[in-house]
Amino acid sequence: MRAICAILLLLLTIAGTARAEVVADRLVQVLNDACVSPTTPEGMIDAGNKIAAAEGWHLLRAQPAPMPFMHNENGPKMSFETVWEFGLPDGAKGGVWISILRPEKPGVKHSMCTVEHTAAIEPDILERALEQRLGALIVRDTKKWSGSRHWFFTEERRRGNCGRMIALFERKPPTLMYVDGVYPNDGNWIGPLTASTCRS
Repeated sequence: MRAICAILLLLLTIAGTARAEVVADRLVQVLNDACVSPTTPEGMIDAGNKIAAAEGWHLLRAQPAPMPFMHNENGPKMSFETVWEFGLPDGAKGGVWISILRPEKPGVKHSMCTVEHTAAIEPDILERALEQRLGALIVRDTKKWSGSRHWFFTEERRRGNCGRMIALFERKPPTLMYVDGVYPNDGNWIGPLTASTCRS
């Protein structure tokens, strides 16, 4: 009887892991298609709108907003954010949030995208899906972070630009964030410029 229970538990674990892997791959696919692949900030919004129309995503909001991580909720509305909700293969809900500067500012890029979900996925499974899909395009940050894992884009990293990156936040459930930041050295962007410059 114990052997049968052990086998059933093993089969349930394998099935659960397989489901989580399918969901993780879908989340990474959304991140890649809506945020990583577009070549411009406006292209991110356009890609999100096209996927939403094709797949029936639910638009939650599309509106001017303060720059994330630069201003509080009452700051000047220098960015434009779009948020959608979509279904995942296991019946859970996923969400996409994209923020870009609008209007664009010469020499400045402050684009962000998060993919969140309510599925039961371990960070390790999401990490594997990310590295399998993006492969040689990204390289793991060697710095040890508390509560998150970071990857830079290989070609950008070679040029000294670490403002384009992906973070996996290990909270429950784990969240993926794509950031593409470029800032001029004019004295107005000291914090983000420092953060986006690669360490030696």
